[in-house]
Amino acid sequence: MGITLEQAREAVGRSVVYTTNAMRTGRTAYRPEDGTIERVGAEYVHVRYSATKIAATRPEDLDFPAPIDAEEQADRMLDAREALRSMGGL
Repeated sequence: MGITLEQAREAVGRSVVYTTNAMRTGRTAYRPEDGTIERVGAEYVHVRYSATKIAATRPEDLDFPAPIDAEEQADRMLDAREALRSMGGL
């Protein structure tokens, strides 16, 4: 699996998930990590994993997150609205 450098170049600013082959096959206890593509070099994709961590990552170790369906998106919106109401925001 994974993405290509070309796909990464077309997706700067988009979310990705760091998932190595060992993670995919259960050979390691490490968990996938969410990030955002910042820039793409000749060999590596530079991914922001947190406010202070940007790492050069092999494109084959990155995947795009699975899309969510309309029902899941609606549920998330309702949850967000309820959270805002509970904080007095709506």
